[in-house]
Amino acid sequence: MHVSRIVFLPALLIFIQQLGFSQPYSANHATGPSENLRCGELISTYREFFKYKEYILGKDAWWTLFHEFPGESERLYVDGVTMYRHFIEDAPDGPWRDARIDTLMLIYDQRMAHFGGEGNILGRKGCDLLRYRSADKDQLQSAYGMLKQSLEIQGARSLEVVMLNYMAAGLKLNQAAIIENSQVLEDYLLVTGLLDQQE
Repeated sequence: MHVSRIVFLPALLIFIQQLGFSQPYSANHATGPSENLRCGELISTYREFFKYKEYILGKDAWWTLFHEFPGESERLYVDGVTMYRHFIEDAPDGPWRDARIDTLMLIYDQRMAHFGGEGNILGRKGCDLLRYRSADKDQLQSAYGMLKQSLEIQGARSLEVVMLNYMAAGLKLNQAAIIENSQVLEDYLLVTGLLDQQE
């Protein structure tokens, strides 16, 4: 990675909205010249590091955008999920990893709050919660609930990965004697019904 390229980015990049950053106005959208300038600088900084997968170096700029300009771009949240999955995968079990998982869940929540898409985002959030916290029965139940809600909202537009994770969560809950066999059958019928609609 060439750090000099990042440090000496042309000033013009500050004023150029990169593809994917044009979003409808929101209460937290940069509104004045100085705010626009600062927001543009932060976007350029984090995106340059992100491009080279130098997520640690881009995290501070990303985090400032997340807190100060949360309605600026939906791409901010897509990139945030990529970064925090990386941080989680690289972290050993313990408080540091748990804090990163909590942040990942917060990213999904804030994206829904500013950009909607509840059905789609709940599915993605439920998949990640199941991936990282399925050993915790309460978290497993939460993931199962999110995935079910996603399927109910999305219907025939549901992603296959959400359906598969929903079935996997239900089976884990059944093995833990938290849901009955009849519920697993209902889940199966729901998923097969959605697959039939997609066909």
